[in-house]
Amino acid sequence: MSGALLDSSFCLRVRPGECLTSQLFLLSVPGMAKCFPIKFFPVEGDEGEQLRRQFVGYPDGFVRGDPGGLLMTVGYLNIKDELFNMELRPDDVWVITFPKSGTTWTQEIMWLILNKIDTEAAGKIPVILKSLFLEYSGLVPKADFTLCQAANEEVSILEIYEDLPRDKPRILKSHLPFSVLPPNILNTNKVVYVARNPKDVIVSYFHHHKLIKIQEFNGTFAEFVDYFIQDQVLYAPYWSHLHDAWSKRNQPNVCFIFFEEMKKDLFLSVRKIAMFLGKDMSDKEVNKIVEFVKFENSKDRWLGFEKDLKEKGLFKEAGSFLRRGEVGDHKNYFDEELERKVDDWIQENLKGHDLKFPQY
Repeated sequence: MSGALLDSSFCLRVRPGECLTSQLFLLSVPGMAKCFPIKFFPVEGDEGEQLRRQFVGYPDGFVRGDPGGLLMTVGYLNIKDELFNMELRPDDVWVITFPKSGTTWTQEIMWLILNKIDTEAAGKIPVILKSLFLEYSGLVPKADFTLCQAANEEVSILEIYEDLPRDKPRILKSHLPFSVLPPNILNTNKVVYVARNPKDVIVSYFHHHKLIKIQEFNGTFAEFVDYFIQDQVLYAPYWSHLHDAWSKRNQPNVCFIFFEEMKKDLFLSVRKIAMFLGKDMSDKEVNKIVEFVKFENSKDRWLGFEKDLKEKGLFKEAGSFLRRGEVGDHKNYFDEELERKVDDWIQENLKGHDLKFPQY
């Protein structure tokens, strides 16, 4: 085909790297390029300047998607089409969350379930290598891409994924919403989605930005709360991310679980995830996983890896990635005014929805 033919019923690759808008045959024609569903625009003006001034870990600023308002780094634009069109293996499994909702904990559980509960190997392999972070290369400077174990800075994250062994499932981790992930994901793969009370997410995300230099935030907690509820943090909006996943919770390839449920009954949660992944485990096997992934045990294993990151200057000396892992930690940070402000925000965004956070 030569030239460009625009037809709203098709999505065709007409030249290398070029495709036309499509809806009808996105999933049905092998090799067809899927057109990215949203457009991104730089966050400019006073808002852009303010975000760059306070989120100093993102010197290039942010871009915002339309429709939906997804806030991402400028670097994400270099990988978004590749991720959206990535080839999925039939046995791929995913852990998808809004940041600081229990991702690390869940991916450790999933790795053990899918690797015959090999706790000896699990203790030696850093958790970030058990489930590679899909969009990582679009979030950080190339100089820091070594976290993904790329031998060459020009190697894409998908090339790393493609090189993973085919004799066992890949565990893919992402904080991206479903709207920008491969459109055939739920027809092809199983997804564990973890949700967490937004008050605790805010506290944990604030400390995350205080710890990691490439995502550094130099403002106060109260300022961070305002950024969060105004959809001005990376991966925001929180609510569209969560509501979209909640609407998919009854699909056969989705396991929707709350962080609070995991904290209340980890045994039951591990069993639920195992059954979802097709693994029938004995009580003894489930208990072995539960003991291994208890917060205090996970934190001890993480400290060695974290020490290396601090020595490389990627993490600040103060703080820890696995900080407290508690339910209700926000009570130690919210004064009455912040509590009222966030409560109003939550109530407004739950109107018309049947989503309820567990109360423990």
